[in-house]
Amino acid sequence: MTAEKSKNLPGPSIKAAWNDVKQGNFDEALRRAGNVSRNSRDYVESRLILARVAWLQGFTMAAMVILDEAAAKHPDSSRILTDLAVLQLNDEQADKALGTLDKAAENSFFLPEAEIARYAALRRLGKKEQAREILKSLYDKMLIES
Repeated sequence: MTAEKSKNLPGPSIKAAWNDVKQGNFDEALRRAGNVSRNSRDYVESRLILARVAWLQGFTMAAMVILDEAAAKHPDSSRILTDLAVLQLNDEQADKALGTLDKAAENSFFLPEAEIARYAALRRLGKKEQAREILKSLYDKMLIES
């Protein structure tokens, strides 16, 4: 592994925080993610964790605020934009979610979570043919990736 690639991997506290989220240890996940500095390479991941914990605890608006602020600071983060779009979908904002997903797609060649969210948004808007095309495209890309 080159030094260049290792810079993109999350640090140990972020890995541990994601494990805490999976195990339902939200307080510990918040502690770990909350200690990440704004200048850290793990800042984006820490915002995703904070937003996920807020959402899992029923604080959808708080999660949206966290992601909106993170997206303002990191407008090229497809992962932040995708999580934000999912929350927008859950808040019945399918049109807004599609716009957010378009921004996410500009910055990422292939992010399965974004494609699944795009499919859901199109279905909610009654655009079933476009939704089928997204699903077929996702299936084709998954075959290529495997």
